[in-house]
Amino acid sequence: MQSFYYPIFNRINRMLDLMALIAIQNHSKFEREGLFLHKMNKKLIGS
Repeated sequence: MQSFYYPIFNRINRMLDLMALIAIQNHSKFEREGLFLHKMNKKLIGS
């Protein structure tokens, strides 16, 4: 029973690892954009 599910879990784990890698690589870019949007929001709220 376990050997039947193992390849499926293995594939899901590899997919999650790949997604985590991509997220780490894109993190700094997203962080900069998020910071920029945060500053814009502060300006809009402040005015």
